Amino acid sequence: SGRVVFVNAHSYYAAVTANYLMIECDKFCKVIQIDPYLSDSVPCAGANGRWCPNMGQYFCRSLKCMKYYCATCWDLNPHH
Repeated sequence: SGRVVFVNAHSYYAAVTANYLMIECDKFCKVIQIDPYLSDSVPCAGANGRWCPNMGQYFCRSLKCMKYYCATCWDLNPHH
């Protein structure tokens, strides 16, 4: 694992949406998987405009979403 720092939010969102990033240097070329920074203690965003008391276990990487959901709300949410 490692850390990647992006110059701006647009670059970050593009990399998270693509899921992979190609690093090209003089001595090597490598494809790395990009995952958003995930936290263990983020509340669920809920589904269909309803509040949910659970913690978000799943992260939706769609640019229109970028939210955490519990298993139940993940199944109910059409964003992904």
